[in-house]
Amino acid sequence: MGTRLLRRHAKANRSEYPDLVYCTMTFDGELPRGSQWEVLSEVDDCLEQLESLLGFLVVGVMTMDGKRDSILYAKDGQNLMTELHQRLGDKGVQLECTADPAWSQYRDLAKL
Repeated sequence: MGTRLLRRHAKANRSEYPDLVYCTMTFDGELPRGSQWEVLSEVDDCLEQLESLLGFLVVGVMTMDGKRDSILYAKDGQNLMTELHQRLGDKGVQLECTADPAWSQYRDLAKL
């Protein structure tokens, strides 16, 4: 369990990425088991490969209470959700988007 904030984007031009997108996976139990780790790894790898192609930044990952949230900031969150659903829909990923041009969620995570 834990939170991993990716500092590599601390100097990003935040005004270019106004939309906050959560990419959530749920699993049985508090932590993933067996093949669930493989699926989480596949999703993480896919997000890393698509980051520059689709215009988003992975800024953090939280794993706790039976779920993993990848926290993304996107140029166009609705478009990103469509693309990710097409590529990751078979992995059981849930996507949610909200406007956060001030990056307040990122700042809140940085305080943890």
